[in-house]
Amino acid sequence: MKLSTMKISTDVSNEIELEQCVQLAVNKAGFGKFNLKVMALCCLVYLNTALSICSIGFILPSAACDFQMSTIEKGNINIVSLIGMALGCYFWGCYAGIKGRIKTLTFSLFLHGTFEFLSAIVPSYGCFLLFKFLSGFAISGQSGTLFVYLGECQPTRYRETLLSWLEMSWTLGLIAAPIIGWLIIPLQFDFNVKPFLFHSWNLFVLICSLPSLTIGFWTLYFVESPKFLAESMQMSELAVVLGKIYTENTGDTVEKYFEKIAESKNPLYNTLKSSKIDDYDNSKGDSKMKSLRKIVYSMYTQTISLFKPSHILRSFNVFILVSCITASYYTLMLWFPELFQRFAKFEKMHPEKRSSVCEVSKINVFGSNETLMLENDVYGCQNNIHDSVFFHTLVLGLACLPLSIILPLTVKYVGYKIYLVICTFLSTIVTVGFIFISSSTQNLALSCIFEASTSVCMSIIFCIIVDIFPTNLRMMAAALAAFCARVGAFAGNWIFSYLIDNYCLPLILIVAVQLFLCTILSFLLPRRAKSEDTNPIQNT
Repeated sequence: MKLSTMKISTDVSNEIELEQCVQLAVNKAGFGKFNLKVMALCCLVYLNTALSICSIGFILPSAACDFQMSTIEKGNINIVSLIGMALGCYFWGCYAGIKGRIKTLTFSLFLHGTFEFLSAIVPSYGCFLLFKFLSGFAISGQSGTLFVYLGECQPTRYRETLLSWLEMSWTLGLIAAPIIGWLIIPLQFDFNVKPFLFHSWNLFVLICSLPSLTIGFWTLYFVESPKFLAESMQMSELAVVLGKIYTENTGDTVEKYFEKIAESKNPLYNTLKSSKIDDYDNSKGDSKMKSLRKIVYSMYTQTISLFKPSHILRSFNVFILVSCITASYYTLMLWFPELFQRFAKFEKMHPEKRSSVCEVSKINVFGSNETLMLENDVYGCQNNIHDSVFFHTLVLGLACLPLSIILPLTVKYVGYKIYLVICTFLSTIVTVGFIFISSSTQNLALSCIFEASTSVCMSIIFCIIVDIFPTNLRMMAAALAAFCARVGAFAGNWIFSYLIDNYCLPLILIVAVQLFLCTILSFLLPRRAKSEDTNPIQNT
């Protein structure tokens, strides 16, 4: 088929050709104020995601007294949140395909902020679990969509670098969580109007809900991504959006932009300027049903395509890889504040004694001579979170800064695959090292290395998906990878909550084996897919 006479359609055979043309049109719109504004939005959304997920770790020690939670019940808070994230991945993927990227971000941000706000004021453990589940369901619409929205709005030249800089936003979120927690949770106040209890940790959760609502209002001023508008046949709106992007970036007129499109011989030009373009807006009710059917069918065919012989090996490789990485990362990240709290308790009880992680982990197992003094305070009501917990968690976030800066500056020269191999292998060694440490300082040092190396892997894996899957399968591959990530995190947290008190050594070995498997799978990753962002006119 000659692309100069190409009909704009959503047929599978034309998806790559259509995206090439849209990407060329985006490239012609330039790089400037609009692109930086989109980057700022996505950075804030990713920072908010990290803040929300990391804040759970500070809730566990603080809420244990009010809700009278055991270790397993603390783990259930992590687990229900991760179940919500897992169930939300596919839903938000479908929603983004039907309603658009920016509408998905807006809806998920408002839902997440609302559910987090409600979880701050509910009076019972059961209600708290329910709203944490709903909050997890909502937040998965942010983390999955922001990468796609950012990538679809950027010129090819800047896309890879900007996506890599998102890791910095995640790191800033990890730093913000302990700072906000340190300022709020140690406050002493008691608002008790039965059945409602409101303490400092409730205020912490409430404040952490506000960024979602604030960012949600800002998204109302952003346009939809050009690629989604083209795929959903909203050509008149696509022409308006591309013109707005060009005008905002350059200050020139829309007419000047379409002159550039015409000079590039982009097949989209005639369609965008056609006087018949309004035909796409006719029969809205019928077209919406057709669009919905096409989207559902497209998602079905894409899912099946990922497991056909040509893609099945790389699909299984990526899905197992992301599942094991997140099982290790989220397991320890969400529990680090709890472990720091147990170290603080142990060192307060035994100032001169050195101990390993596994011995300290038994501090909540009552009946032994060493923990007899805490028998009457099973839920930690007499023990506020030690300042060292906030300080150590803050140091963990700061430890991620160097790699967050180095990654976008060097990724073009080193490649994502090499980064992934090195970081997963380093994480394996560090995890084994937890067996041999004997102080909170050593625990902090290894925790910093673990946090930095595994955190960067989380961002790299989604960049690799863009590299190794063809354009028409990337969205679905990313959605399924996000689902596998949440399943892995759920499994890791469930195992951790059951093993940490009495079976610490097997737990550490399980995490180490998972990370070593990730190293092997990283070696086996295929090379990147052939670039599809070249000018299609050259291939006619």
